[in-house]
Amino acid sequence: YNPWDQSLHDEGEPHWTTIARLLKETGGDGFNGDTMYTMYREFWDAGEAIGHRIVGEMEDGGYAETVGWSQDTRYTSNNWSPMGWGYFGNGNKLMAFSYSYEPSIDRIKWLDPRGRRMTHVNDRWSIDRHSPMQFAHFNGVGYESWENVWGVYMTFTQRDA
Repeated sequence: YNPWDQSLHDEGEPHWTTIARLLKETGGDGFNGDTMYTMYREFWDAGEAIGHRIVGEMEDGGYAETVGWSQDTRYTSNNWSPMGWGYFGNGNKLMAFSYSYEPSIDRIKWLDPRGRRMTHVNDRWSIDRHSPMQFAHFNGVGYESWENVWGVYMTFTQRDA
């Protein structure tokens, strides 16, 4: 789902209502929130209203930001959406993140008392994937492989595997 896309077919209802309905009709569990920081409460409420709880995996992980909707500035969406991508590098080198020697912590997973948080570490343009994969392993979270990034094949090396 892309919240700023202006070319969507207008279903005559809010996007969250449409997504919840379509997920229920197709037996889907959730959606990827492209460019979204957090899953807006309206998506969760729309699923609840029709008896079909949904999950959103937000591209920017569910981490609070200072931009976007007012909901984007708080961590509250983690109460109803325990998934997200994670960009954990320390800056950028040749379109890939650099990682410190010591693995950092996925703070949302660490703070969740039930441990139900599932981040998928993402470093889509990385040629050397061992650092983000070690980060994922250290934190007990997933890894988004992105082997085909919009038609560009990003292979795994022997060291990565």
